[in-house]
Parts: sequence; C-alpha cells; structure tokens
Amino acid sequence: MRKLVYIIAALIAIGCGRVPDGVIPPDRMASLMADMRMADAIVKVRPSDYVAPARKLAIRNAVFERHGITAAEYDSSLVWYGHNIKRYQDVTDRSIEILEQRLIEANAIAADGLAMSVAGDSVDLWLDAMPWVVTRNSPSNILTFSNDSDANWQPGDAYTLRARIVTPVHGVRWNITTWYSDGALETVTGSLSTLEPHRQEMTMLTDSTRTAVRVAGYILVEPEGHKPVILDSLSLTRRHPVPGVKSQRNYQQRLYVPRTTDTITAR
Repeated sequence: MRKLVYIIAALIAIGCGRVPDGVIPPDRMASLMADMRMADAIVKVRPSDYVAPARKLAIRNAVFERHGITAAEYDSSLVWYGHNIKRYQDVTDRSIEILEQRLIEANAIAADGLAMSVAGDSVDLWLDAMPWVVTRNSPSNILTFSNDSDANWQPGDAYTLRARIVTPVHGVRWNITTWYSDGALETVTGSLSTLEPHRQEMTMLTDSTRTAVRVAGYILVEPEGHKPVILDSLSLTRRHPVPGVKSQRNYQQRLYVPRTTDTITAR
C-alpha cells in the first residue's frame, strides 16, 4: 500500500510538471545542457587544446561545478529523461532556445560595441550571426548577407568568406555574388568540406574595370537528420588591391554581361 502511494505521488508530480527527487528539474537541466553543448563546441573548435582526455574532462567538470551538481547526478538525470522522451524533447528544445538567445545577446553586444568603420585596406564586413546554429525548429537553413557600396569601395576589391564547421553536417554550399553599375554581375559558388575541422574560405575577386555596387551571398546547410548544425568563425573580409601586385582570380567565378536590357551573356 505504501509503495502504491509513492507511485501515485510520483505520477502526480510528473503530471504537474515536476520530476522525482534526485532528478535535475527541467529549467536547470536545459541550462546545464546548453552549457554542455557550448563546452563540446569549444573542444571541437579548438581540438589542439583538448587532445588530452584530462583537458576534455576538466571543461565538463567546470560546467558541473558552475551548476553545483556532480557528473553522477547529471548522468542519472539523463537516464530518467531518456525514459521520458516527451520531457527529454522539451528540455532539449529549451536548451536550444537558450543557446539561440545567447547568440542574439552576444551579437547585439558585439554590434553595439563595434562601431566599425569600413575604411581601410582590410576589414571584416560580417555583422550577422556568429556562430550560426540551425536546428529542426529553425525557420530556415539558409543564411544570407548583403553589403551595398560606399565611398571606401575600390575596383578590384577581393571579398573572402570564411567559416568553420563545428558539428556533423550532410553538406554546406556557399555563394558570393557581385553586382556592377553597368548591369553585369559576377558569382562564385562552392561547397565546404564536411570532413575539414579547420576554417575554410572562398574568395571573390571583383572586376577592376567595373564599379561594384553590391556584394551579397548565402550559406546553405543540409543537416544530418535532426542533429543541430553549428558554423563558427564566420567572416566576410574585404581587401583592397595592392598596387603592382596581381591578385589571383577564383577559377570558379562566372561573369555575366548584359548585351541588352533583356539578355545576359556568361563569360
């Protein structure tokens, strides 16, 4: 009879949104899982710093210490949530929301403190999400960027798009396109190696005989199943041409020149 009372009490607690004693509550668990995801991302972004297993264990223990729990409490809570799939999914979704909110706040702080001048021979024009997280709840799996010309742009500027793949992903495509004042446009599209853990890059060299009015593009990811995708170290660097030095043109670039208002010819 006593066991039956305990079972009924446990069921009532679960039905009211609570969890049994010894199990980390959903809000704390979501925050903990978010920190654990960030710790894992740090290890993947900086693998050379975490070659030794003890270093990896240290960063996980630092997360546990911050939340005032032990590894055993975390593991046992995971087991309970694993047997209560709906609760586990809710906690996972909440942890992703926490990560996305942290990104929004970090980007807002960076934008407020940046006060970036786009003058200079080399400058990073990237002002979007960094890192960029795509989950099954994200509204889109494509990230776009666009920059209109200003007084600091020069003919022959080179634009380099960089990114690092942090988590497993099925595929990543990216593009840079330049619009010119005479109606021509130039574009380059490529794929990131999903096996490359280091930062990758793609460069667009603008036509030195034309005036660029806009540089834009996109990054398109194809997730692996329901796993979240994280791209880090995103940047779009503009570099002015160096007098007397010939820049290397990306062989994948395609220039489209309009013959008339209705026709565009590829070159």
